[in-house]
Amino acid sequence: MGWHLGNKGKRGEAGSDMRFFLEHEHDFVGALNVNTLARENGIDFLIRKPFDNPPMFRRLEDEYRALGFWDLGGRFRRRTPQQQADFARHAAEIGLRVLPPVASRIGDQFCYPFLQAAKPLDEYLPKSGPEAVYIIEELFNDLWNAHRQSIIYGDRWSQNVLVDPHLGPIHVDFDLEILGEYAIDFEVAQMAYYTAIAAPADAISSLTRELATPGWF
Repeated sequence: MGWHLGNKGKRGEAGSDMRFFLEHEHDFVGALNVNTLARENGIDFLIRKPFDNPPMFRRLEDEYRALGFWDLGGRFRRRTPQQQADFARHAAEIGLRVLPPVASRIGDQFCYPFLQAAKPLDEYLPKSGPEAVYIIEELFNDLWNAHRQSIIYGDRWSQNVLVDPHLGPIHVDFDLEILGEYAIDFEVAQMAYYTAIAAPADAISSLTRELATPGWF
């Protein structure tokens, strides 16, 4: 996998040829970030600006408690923007299906490639037809490889996995780190759940084959 996308600026600072044209009417507001569309040399990027959202974390804790993860010692914490960028960059460098930041940033706000054709897993997978089997196989092969290298993505609900028609499945948004003895089990279960509810019926067998692979835990 070659996810090294970016400009010629030094790591951690904007290059001298950087020209951002902010289009605030195209802000994408998530639960923890405002993502502003920007452009450099005709290439679109998203500038991620984090914000606090205590109610969301309370709801997430309630969800994890209801699922039993909390009682098993499971916890989560929020990664800083720098930690997210370092995590994504490292994962991409070792060949995982992760979208890393570009080389430049504005202050403490990191820039990520904007994949215009990509859609969240729960939007793309139901309409993917025969391609669904490929997407599921790639998604779980990647997850298996990540865990073999001690990489736990964290909070893998369907909006944090994109599918691009040309690149296939891609992990994004690493705001939350999942912690605890059963963190891998939880991540596999979470990924399996969101895949199962989105997959076409005739692709479910490929999901069960992937989960039957020895060595998940």
